Amino acid sequence: MNEHHTPSPESFSAIERLLVERPNLRTFCRVEVEETERFYVVQVPAPVKDHGDLWVSTADSEFTVSFDKWHSHHDFEEVAEVVALVDGIMEERLVVTVKTLDGKWSGSTIHPRAESPHASFESWQGEAYTRSWRGTYDAPPPA
Repeated sequence: MNEHHTPSPESFSAIERLLVERPNLRTFCRVEVEETERFYVVQVPAPVKDHGDLWVSTADSEFTVSFDKWHSHHDFEEVAEVVALVDGIMEERLVVTVKTLDGKWSGSTIHPRAESPHASFESWQGEAYTRSWRGTYDAPPPA
């Protein structure tokens, strides 16, 4: 466990840079503990039932951005990219498409709402559904 019982200075600096850019996220920020690491998590509750929350974490000395069943990793220096993803998701300019095979997750991607997922993703076997932050552009999973 971190002897200081706080996240690392790098983690603090990274989350502060994000929160300076998006102070509205500060309310949703907390410290998490996993085994030997303490890190920050911003967890914004999904406004739609059965959608995953929006997460930004500083675990493993990097940003992880997650929505529904999709996530991406970014160096701490990539605050602008993290802000663009968070804004894109919450403003529904970006949507997440998830593929399932036999009812289990098999992949996911994020893309502009007006575009289809990239061709290689569309060629995967299985069923797909799309999630947007407020549900405006959802395409439900097959029945």
